[in-house]
Amino acid sequence: MTHLPSNSVFSNRSVLRIFAVFACMVLLSITTKAQNVNVTATSGPILSRSYLTLKLAFDAINIGDHQGAITISVVNNTNEGTTSAVLNSGDAFPASYTSVAINAGANA
Repeated sequence: MTHLPSNSVFSNRSVLRIFAVFACMVLLSITTKAQNVNVTATSGPILSRSYLTLKLAFDAINIGDHQGAITISVVNNTNEGTTSAVLNSGDAFPASYTSVAINAGANA
């Protein structure tokens, strides 16, 4: 392992700080990208959750995770790929919802 001289521009402590800042920036970008679609519901086992894609949100509704009156907010761009996002009827068990509203924007 190479040690930096004590009069070096970068000390070991400085290198660690730079690495820590870089690691935080990477984690923040991953966290931000993971929150593309926010779902809130008035009932069901899960009242609020964020999803990477609209398809994943629809899949959760279709299996009954979110129930009642459901609001979906698409807050970032999504990459749905080539698969279809299909929302089953609220009467098609295990899906159980009375309405689904889809809005664009963080504060929609």
